[in-house]
Order: sequence, then structure tokens, then C-alpha cells
Amino acid sequence: MEFKIKHIISALLAAIMISVPAGLMIRDGTAEVSGETTASDSEQRTAIVSQAARPYKDDAVYIDIRTIFQLPELPTGCEATALTMALNFYGFNADKTDIAKNYLPQSAFMQLKDDKVYINNFNNIFFGDPFGRGWGCFSNAIVYTAQSYIAQNSELVGLDRGDFRVRNISGSSPEELYEYLKAGVPVICWGTLEMAEPVYNFTYYDILTGEPLVWYSKEHCFVLTGFDNSDSTVIINDPQFGVVSHDKELFELRYSQMRSQAVIIEKRPERPVRPERPEREERPGTTTARTSATAAERTSERASERTSDSSNPESQEHSDITTALIAETSASESVSSVPVNAR
Repeated sequence: MEFKIKHIISALLAAIMISVPAGLMIRDGTAEVSGETTASDSEQRTAIVSQAARPYKDDAVYIDIRTIFQLPELPTGCEATALTMALNFYGFNADKTDIAKNYLPQSAFMQLKDDKVYINNFNNIFFGDPFGRGWGCFSNAIVYTAQSYIAQNSELVGLDRGDFRVRNISGSSPEELYEYLKAGVPVICWGTLEMAEPVYNFTYYDILTGEPLVWYSKEHCFVLTGFDNSDSTVIINDPQFGVVSHDKELFELRYSQMRSQAVIIEKRPERPVRPERPEREERPGTTTARTSATAAERTSERASERTSDSSNPESQEHSDITTALIAETSASESVSSVPVNAR
């Protein structure tokens, strides 16, 4: 039993350490940048020093987004950083540390029971601490974070929160992601750090449902901002490395291995101002005749109700007066009525 517990704890620590971005070492809870770079690192990505916005044309597109780096404040906070980039693209003034601290749901709870490790579901919360040791989170947690931020901050920057919709588009094919890019919509995606092979180390269990949870180390979140079919590459704004390109086929593989998870923020198109409808002119005498006839009919109906009891002398007197009033009203309205313009 003691050996199993030690094995489990070792696996947990290994998972946490492996999920820390490359080039970063953790000693006693303190992050230190390592200067070591392997040959495989340089082969995995191509840095783009300068990249201008490029509308979709000739099978290529790039959406210009200001890159925000997660380091040094958020060594494991790539998801919060990627969301910050997307929000600011739409005119918000989001700050990655504010997002991570005040809007991103988090938990580091663990419970060992019957040789199983139970945790809060990282599909819905960030497991660990994005400011230090942590694993990460998946799409549901980022959708919740984005919705919360938009609801509380839209008016502060002169935006209408009703103009934005956060959508979890997980399960979309790569081709569907590229269609969003063509439409000018950047996509928050999950893949792996430097598009490396994901590492599976352990199965955890949901503390609420008992559902098995599989976490792949090297998980990474970034913003997909472009593609170029001429050289089969995609372009991402990476919280670790900035604007970089990756082999398209490799990106699609890693995206699939990380359960095809993606989130978008859509802005509702501005609604055009509806022009005023021109006023229609009535033909001479049409409205006057219709108005007079309607008024006479209403008066006649009221008179009929009042004279329903003909045996009553008082009712008969009212009937005579009403008949006279009908004649006077009809004559008066036929002279004084004016045409009414309709919309």
C-alpha cells in the first residue's frame, strides 16, 4: 500500500513538472528560466518576426492580434493568456493576471481513496495555480471565464455585452476552424507545447461523478490566427513564443489528440438603421367616408343597446334623442373630418 501511494504521488509530481512550459524549471516553487534549447525545439516551430494582417485571399489568411506572453507572471497560465488576446482583439482592455485571478475558476483539491486520485474536473476548472504549479483547463472553463468577464466589463470600455457571444465549438473539424479564420474570427485552440507528442501519465477521477479523467501533459492553449495553403502551414499567436507557424498536418494531429477543443468569441454584426417608410397619401374622400361610416356604426350600436326595452317610456325617449344625435354626428363628421396618414 505504501509503495502504491508513493507511486501515485510521484506520478502526480511528474505530471505537474511535465506540464510546465519548456525552458522553465521549478525549484522549491520558484520559477527559473533555463537557457537550454534542444535541436527538436527549433525544428518544431518557425518564428515570424513581423506579420501584417492578411484578409483571406489565394488560400491564405492572417488575423492580426497583439501577442501577449504568459511569462513571467503565469508560468502555467496559457489558457488565461490566450483568452486575454482574444478579448482584446474585440476591443476589451483585458489583463491576463486579472483574468487568471478574478475570473478563471480554479481548484487544486486532491483526494486519495481506494488507490484512486479524485480531483475537480479540469474540463470545468483550472487545476492548480496558473501563477505557479498547475496543469491547466479545457474549453468549458474558458467559456465560463470569457462569459463572466464580458458580462462585468463590457460597459467599462463602451461595449454592449449583448453584442458578444462565447461559443464552445469543440469537436469542430480543422476545416471548420479555417472557415472561422476566413470570416475574421480568431479561434482559441488546444494543442501541445511546441506541437510535441502529448504525454499520458495517469488517470484521475472526478470528485463529483467518479468519471475517469485523462490528462495529457504538454497540454498547451493558443490562438489560431491564420493559415497558408501554399506551404501547408498554420499561424498561431502562442503565449510562450509569440507569432509562429507550424506544419498544418502536425497542428491538425495535435488538435485532434487534445480532443479537438476550441472556443470562439463572436461579435454580432452592426444592425443597419432602418429607413423611415414614406407616408402614403390617401385618395381624396376615402378616409373621410370610412371615418364617418365607422363613427355612425358605433353610435348606432350604442343606441340599439339602450333601446332594447321598447316598452319602457324612458327608453323610448332616449331612443328619440339618440336618433337625432346620430344624424347630427354624421353630418358634423362628414364636414370636419380630415384625411389621416397611415404608416
